[in-house]
Amino acid sequence: MSGEAKTTDAVHAETTNNIDPSEPPEKTLAQDQAALDLSATVLTTTAYEYSEKDATRVRWKIDTHLMPVLFFTGMMSAVDKIIISNAALYGLKADLHLTGSQYSWVGSIISFGILAAEWPGAYIVQRYRLSRVVATIVVMWGVMACLTAVAKDFSSLMALRFLLGLFEGPIFPACQVYVVMMYKADEQPLRIAIYLASLATLFIGPLSYGIGRSTGASIATWKLLYITVGGVTFLWGIALFFLLPDNPATWRILSDRERYIAIDRVRVNRTGIENKKVKWYQVREAFLDPKSWVLLCGQVLICTFLGGLTTFAALIVNNLGFSPLQTVLLGMPTGVIQTASSIIVSYVGTIWPNTRCIFISATCLIPLVGTALIWKLPEDAKFARLGVYYVIYLFWGAYTLSASLPAVNTSGHSKKVTLYAMTFVAYTTGLIIGPQYFSKSFNNGYVALMSSAAIASLLFLCYALICVWENRRKDKAVAAGKFDNMNHGVDEDLLDLSETEKRDFRYQF
Repeated sequence: MSGEAKTTDAVHAETTNNIDPSEPPEKTLAQDQAALDLSATVLTTTAYEYSEKDATRVRWKIDTHLMPVLFFTGMMSAVDKIIISNAALYGLKADLHLTGSQYSWVGSIISFGILAAEWPGAYIVQRYRLSRVVATIVVMWGVMACLTAVAKDFSSLMALRFLLGLFEGPIFPACQVYVVMMYKADEQPLRIAIYLASLATLFIGPLSYGIGRSTGASIATWKLLYITVGGVTFLWGIALFFLLPDNPATWRILSDRERYIAIDRVRVNRTGIENKKVKWYQVREAFLDPKSWVLLCGQVLICTFLGGLTTFAALIVNNLGFSPLQTVLLGMPTGVIQTASSIIVSYVGTIWPNTRCIFISATCLIPLVGTALIWKLPEDAKFARLGVYYVIYLFWGAYTLSASLPAVNTSGHSKKVTLYAMTFVAYTTGLIIGPQYFSKSFNNGYVALMSSAAIASLLFLCYALICVWENRRKDKAVAAGKFDNMNHGVDEDLLDLSETEKRDFRYQF
């Protein structure tokens, strides 16, 4: 490996303070391994020739081994959240004597647990073996789901739901790290849509129906539901210890040549693979970036739909005039609609460059119309209202496509992990707010959801405008020579730099 470079912090200082980048570096890259991304270890010590067909074959191998695992993990996370809605139909509210707005708070408290886990979880995800972190937290949230069956009153249920959220907290940031490590930028939205695909209702619907029809059980139906789902989650967590890799450079199912190809093919992202050293200037950048806050606010508003519907879905359908057993079956199509929406919107949003925010904004308007219709249609038109209720679930396409923005627009491992945690804070904040929309009445909830969708639509257009402005500013800086020789001839893709420090990095929107 030839050439020298400053430490990452020194390079960052040159960018922000306009110090002459030609002055002698303090350390060589060999001396400062913290400046290197994990990809440098593989790409600078070995080399293999390969064709595009070889790269496609490696990507397919990663797809077949990784994506089903992430999909089922994401689905079980959703199942453990939405099961509360079916449990309410089967006597949970009556058995635990929930009154007033207590059920709304039972829906929200899990998100407070997730929120509390976000920053410690982000640190753990970066510092420790990713596979072990994910497997351990899945085992623990399976235990918490099982223990929900022993809740005796509102207080004990709240405590168990909080702990369930606490252990679920790091899961989606960890999944995001996997996708960014393994896939090119244009491949990421579809993979993100897959692990966020909510087919949970297809799993929980038949299970809830079958358990609901059982009459010989000596245990309350809602308790049996929790024990069954928690047990499946626990066993899946054990399996994850053997199924998940830590990163492409150490994945045992890949040969040395395949590891090289897996890492080399994603260099075009200019976002790096992994670095275990926490760089605090990158953390600071994530917090000071205006795009971060526009994205977060938009995602909070989209996720109020998820928060409200997760907690009140079964009660909304039941309120339309359907029986409890009919309700659990009628909830099943919502998972298919969410999944189809996320995959279609994510795919279409990557066909044409820089149209993601347009599709996100447009998709937000569809559930807005659906919510207005379910609110205003006559009460006796229950099948028409059920149809537009399904339309509301198209909101998930907007969220999954928005989840790809930090993946393609962020470089530097510390900055990426920080921003993933921030966006998941937005996710959980929406989950907290959503149930409160319905705490007084369904009508109030519908009005609040419509307002959220309208504002979110505008925010993602603002995100696109900020990206356009920052790209033009980067073009001017490059033309003025501010990035010339900054890395002393070393390929910037091998350095753990943030995107603001990379000459050729441009934001996608």
